[in-house]
Amino acid sequence: MNVTDKDMKSTLSQERQWPLFPYEIWRLIVDLLPKDDQRTCLAASRLLHDLSRDSLFSHVTIYFGLWAPEHHRDDLERARYVAEVDLRNTRSWEVLRYIKLDAAFAKAVKKLSVRACATNVISVYERQCLIDALEWLPNLTSFVYHGVYPLLHERTIEALEKGSGPTLSEFHAPNFMAANWIRPEVFARFPRLQRLSLVEGEFREEEGSPASTLLACRAVQDCVTKVAQNGMLRSLHISGETIRDLPVRLFSNLRELEIQGLETLAAFGLILRHCGSQLESLSLVLIAVSLEESLLEDLGSDPKAVPNLRSLKLMTADPYWGAVHRYSSSIPDFLAHKHLRRLDTNIPMEGPEGPPQGSHSIFFELSPNLPELEVLGMTYGGDIVTSADLKKLDDQLPLGLKALLMQFEFMQNNVPSNEWIDLFRKRRSLQYLHIIDYAGLLDLKQQILEDHPDSLQLVGYGQNLRWIERDPETGLPVYSPRWSYEKVKFRDAEDYGCEDWSWLLKHHDWDEMDDDTS
Repeated sequence: MNVTDKDMKSTLSQERQWPLFPYEIWRLIVDLLPKDDQRTCLAASRLLHDLSRDSLFSHVTIYFGLWAPEHHRDDLERARYVAEVDLRNTRSWEVLRYIKLDAAFAKAVKKLSVRACATNVISVYERQCLIDALEWLPNLTSFVYHGVYPLLHERTIEALEKGSGPTLSEFHAPNFMAANWIRPEVFARFPRLQRLSLVEGEFREEEGSPASTLLACRAVQDCVTKVAQNGMLRSLHISGETIRDLPVRLFSNLRELEIQGLETLAAFGLILRHCGSQLESLSLVLIAVSLEESLLEDLGSDPKAVPNLRSLKLMTADPYWGAVHRYSSSIPDFLAHKHLRRLDTNIPMEGPEGPPQGSHSIFFELSPNLPELEVLGMTYGGDIVTSADLKKLDDQLPLGLKALLMQFEFMQNNVPSNEWIDLFRKRRSLQYLHIIDYAGLLDLKQQILEDHPDSLQLVGYGQNLRWIERDPETGLPVYSPRWSYEKVKFRDAEDYGCEDWSWLLKHHDWDEMDDDTS
């Protein structure tokens, strides 16, 4: 039972420990506390217990298995891995069980994330535990399912509809082997959906047959069309082959559009023209580099399209396959008069002299049109980087950048480390810096730690992310323990504490980032 304002006044009067604040003020205070302090409040008064419970468990994550590398150096490491799997599964079972037993706890849950990596392909028991709990979540607004096993089942969706059909506004799940539940009549049960993500599968290697892929594509098309009929759909994340044959009218009210694995641009130009003035974020992940020139032509065909675009991500799955030819002024024309705040691209371009220059050559032409840019991801590559090259980059990078991801792809680095550090220090608002350096030519981890902008909070090198902290004894900056494999792999905004940062790292190739650098 939730605490009412009357209950609060009674509790405060009896305990005589707290100033008589309105209940809403206490909620704001507790919500602003660090997680550790909120956990402490669970053992305090009834009021603080209930308030901290509602905040701590508004987002619950359920684990089936453990997202971590399965190779182990010795028996001790394997034993630790098995113990961690057992601990995660046990805690998840306890949370699912508690949802059924405590109605107040169940009402506190607003978002449920599932990270499905069970070693048993069938996993009937795990799936049934989830089904039993979903029926008891009356206030759930977000359901996010990552992974493959246990497979989502129609009964899972039925339980979700029974518990939170009228309240659910976000649904995210892979459509891998999902013929039993990806049907229009299923999604008709969720009339308030605003965010929909149905992609083939972000964290798996299995490939379906052409026939099954075609059936899944058509099923997703029917479901997206059905959801769009409610008039509330604002965010759509789908696989590239799905956009064909979708009614273009459903794109007119979107604020976010993400197309992953785009294999053809046959329909994209038409879609772009029908995206309305509400579209603020566009992400395109291309399969083949051969599509890039057509994409640039489509972007340049209607410079006035999507006038309120604030975020643009243009990625190719294989940036090393070849460089796109010079593109005249298509992208600068497209972005002119747009107030772009976030830009991320790894599309390789031929530079003025001919050889591939990385995506930074795009940025050099775009920068005059991007005075409000705060978040930037780009490849910086070529043959040899010199101090003169770095000065040109320094002159173009906005001083107000808050997040920067640089994919370093030069064959040789002739720039002293202090010049790199000076470039970063000039960005006094920089909070997140991530460097992806496959060849190991730009190792600045220690220099960044010792001499960084005061604003810098998070540093990434490849798959290794660490907070910048202070040694409690010396007061000197130190790196935190590096983030877990799982935490980096999922790149949740809640882990970063900033949605901009998780957006910036999204779709950067995981395998290329996978290393053991400490």
